[in-house]
Amino acid sequence: MIRMWNIGLQEDIVLLIRQLGSPDYFKRIEAMRKMMRLADLPVVALKRASLHPDREIRMRAKLILVRSGRLAAPAFVGHHGSIQSLAFSPDGKLLASASLDHSVIIWSLGPSRGKPLSKPR
Repeated sequence: MIRMWNIGLQEDIVLLIRQLGSPDYFKRIEAMRKMMRLADLPVVALKRASLHPDREIRMRAKLILVRSGRLAAPAFVGHHGSIQSLAFSPDGKLLASASLDHSVIIWSLGPSRGKPLSKPR
């Protein structure tokens, strides 16, 4: 099987990944949409981008991979009611979730991702 290497497409992918970190919200969203429409999702480039030093690029690359089914989202188990609110810490290392069961749980987004750091309250 012969596979053609499209240099122009590779340059487009690099540009789209850069735009995932744009300060302009609409450019970020448009880059995500374009990336999702590619027939051959650039999984390797997105996995590399998911380790990028820019937090915005990391988060959006992971989101594209999860939405496309190429990366499993971690399960966060602990609430007994529907989740009504989520909030990230400023450093992106913690997630707070509030549920209809009147509980709030603080979650780690680091190496122990998906494990609650607090009991439901």
